[in-house]
Amino acid sequence: MQYYTTPDRYPPENVLRIRQKPNICSPPVWVRVIDTFSSVGRSHGDRSTWQSRAIAYFRHDRGVNGGKPYTWGLDAARGLSYNFLKTARCAKHSRLTGLIPPMTLITLTTDFGVDDSYVAVMKGVILTITPHAQIVDITHQIEPQNVHEAAYVLSSAAPYFPPDTVHVVVVDPGVGSSRRPIAIQTGSARLVGPDNGVFTHLLAAAEQATVVHLQNRAYWRSAVSHTFHGRDIFAPVAAHLAAGVPLDALGPSIDDPILLDLTQPVRLADGSLRGEIVHVDRFGNLISNIPASWLAGADWTIRIAGHTLDGLQQSYAGVAAGQLVALVSSGDTLEIAVREGSAAQLLTVAAGEPVVAWPRATGGDR
Repeated sequence: MQYYTTPDRYPPENVLRIRQKPNICSPPVWVRVIDTFSSVGRSHGDRSTWQSRAIAYFRHDRGVNGGKPYTWGLDAARGLSYNFLKTARCAKHSRLTGLIPPMTLITLTTDFGVDDSYVAVMKGVILTITPHAQIVDITHQIEPQNVHEAAYVLSSAAPYFPPDTVHVVVVDPGVGSSRRPIAIQTGSARLVGPDNGVFTHLLAAAEQATVVHLQNRAYWRSAVSHTFHGRDIFAPVAAHLAAGVPLDALGPSIDDPILLDLTQPVRLADGSLRGEIVHVDRFGNLISNIPASWLAGADWTIRIAGHTLDGLQQSYAGVAAGQLVALVSSGDTLEIAVREGSAAQLLTVAAGEPVVAWPRATGGDR
């Protein structure tokens, strides 16, 4: 058994890790330790004021508590010492064993906005099923029903999350129709949402992916609305995935997920580049699909919506306030912006607007 005596010696995520002993307490017990301090002596070194609380989760399986999860109440657990943890008993066995699952991240991307209760409802469903989950909001400000925008925003955020994060997307204009609910496992993430193309970018970037059609209602809420699959299907499925339910338990595999028809940038024989704006951010910056690697080693002229920009700047500060500027975005693509202003408003453009770049030495009107 491995345990830690002071908070500064915790393993990652403040988890008490207890190595599993064969044939001693099956199914495993998950124990999470939460450090607490009294109102005085908050130093980690002041052991006299340090206490711990423990919550134990039995993985639902045969033979323990009638197959139901077993939890110590917080009131009963409050103030427990490590001596208790070292001598705790699990049902019908002599030793507490097992390993807590690592803190699982679940992200939410929706077009729900923040004025209604929809997001909170989904979080409540998730935490009821998997209390140890940590939920991160990517955004709830996707333009209503804009699947392309949701796909782009998710793809720009997902690579920065730890492996096996569960990403839930609810931008679902086809809710209640014949569109399929799906879950996906890639090499770096798990994805849950409608089969409407919202995962196109991540599927294109994945070396391999397994996609399942969510059909096993055991992992849904018992009552399913025709208008809120985020609450009744996607949130509970994500929670069960985070709790360790395998992907193949959720439904049959499919090999034909819906993919968006994405316009790809083109590099022409004369050296010019043609692409389009794929995203307009909150500042009105215009993010294109022309990769920064295509812009290296040359001086460029950019043309968009009848406006011409000579050269790329390193930052917005390369031009005066109110002026158009071309630069490489934080996502490593060509960006058009207005310093301290909105390029989208100035040029009256949106996603889908063509953008052309050519080496300045070639000249010409494109």
